[in-house]
Amino acid sequence: MPSVRLARTDDVLVVAEGLARFADGWWEAGPQVPVTEFLGWVLAGSVVPHRRTRPTLYPLEARSVVWTAPQYARAEAVHLEAAQRREREERQHQAHIQALLDRQSALTNPAVKFVRQDADTYLTPVVGEPSPDFAMGIPVHLAGEPYAVICPVAGRVPSVRSRLSRLVLLVASEQERQRIAAQARPEQRIVVLQPEPAAAPSVPQQAQPGTITVRQAVTRMLGLDRM
Repeated sequence: MPSVRLARTDDVLVVAEGLARFADGWWEAGPQVPVTEFLGWVLAGSVVPHRRTRPTLYPLEARSVVWTAPQYARAEAVHLEAAQRREREERQHQAHIQALLDRQSALTNPAVKFVRQDADTYLTPVVGEPSPDFAMGIPVHLAGEPYAVICPVAGRVPSVRSRLSRLVLLVASEQERQRIAAQARPEQRIVVLQPEPAAAPSVPQQAQPGTITVRQAVTRMLGLDRM
């Protein structure tokens, strides 16, 4: 059970410290009340011991367990749940961004080849950077003019629908094509390309038994292994 600190005020014994309340994501000091009133709250269940998670504000001591009203304990639980939900949503958002960047990277070379073949030109297409002007897709320019867009974001297509309608949208799968087609103009040209396979991570070569690395040889020669 959490302890409280008592003090005498005007010949009345009061709970000077130990009660806490939760507000705006922090635990702060609760009211100072006579001991008899505090005991009545405890017996009635109006205050309960609660193991806090969020930090405290001065002058409340950083006690791991505090006396508080049940609604404040519930308020902290709601606050924590909301924070965890925002954290999950942020992780998902970052994962979606990374997946988009990976698709765009895997389609860059196929997109350049497609544009040259589609336009039947010897000119070299120029690949730009993701831009809101192209629904966060990557524009591919030919002779200084946008010709195609690599993997635009479906949810951003409506705001630039007119600009995109004159271009070829290049995507990595049929599912992506369908998502974008649902947001684009009916006449929008969307082409599915085969992404380049991701490069396999290099595996460090293991030394054969009895062999040493150059660093180990230099260390032994200088006697650093004996220090």
